[in-house]
Amino acid sequence: MNNFLILYLFIQLPSKFFIEEGFVKYRVDAKAFFGMMTHTIEGRNDSIKGEFIKDGDKIEGKIIIKSSYFVSGNSRRDKDVSFILESQKFKEIIFEPLGLDTVKVKEAIMKNKGNFFIKGKLTVKGVSKVYDLNVLYEKERENSYLLKTEIKSKFTDFGIRPPEIKGLGAFGRVITYAPDEIFLSGIVKIKVIR
Repeated sequence: MNNFLILYLFIQLPSKFFIEEGFVKYRVDAKAFFGMMTHTIEGRNDSIKGEFIKDGDKIEGKIIIKSSYFVSGNSRRDKDVSFILESQKFKEIIFEPLGLDTVKVKEAIMKNKGNFFIKGKLTVKGVSKVYDLNVLYEKERENSYLLKTEIKSKFTDFGIRPPEIKGLGAFGRVITYAPDEIFLSGIVKIKVIR
């Protein structure tokens, strides 16, 4: 199907999208030894699912991530993340799109890759914050597209106290502090249904 037909269908017809696969990652750059050393803490969650309906310039739907499914390779840390996110009470992290830069989307469709902006609401622990996301877009195959984005956020935006990690070092007890900054990145493969 040529790009002009895809563009026409995108502009004219309501479209339904669903996530075929994807993941979301967190990254925290923690500081130890009075801020002289930095180490990165990361975790990944593959429980991402969702679907959207686009009608004209409006887009509705949501992405749902199970809050207890983050894996870092350290089971104790994973339990801590689950505790911090209060995943027994708040079982899901939710992203809802609020607006779409259709001009940039049309340009990306014409080139089979590009970027566009989407405004969306992220809800963590029942607290919501609105972000403007720069989304990288690339066509993978017919009706299948890869979307990538990153959010630079703060723990305190969602009522979370930045974690501190206690441990023993060569000179006694060491406390590592995470700054009030967390990076969330996501990659999803979406399928378009007409």
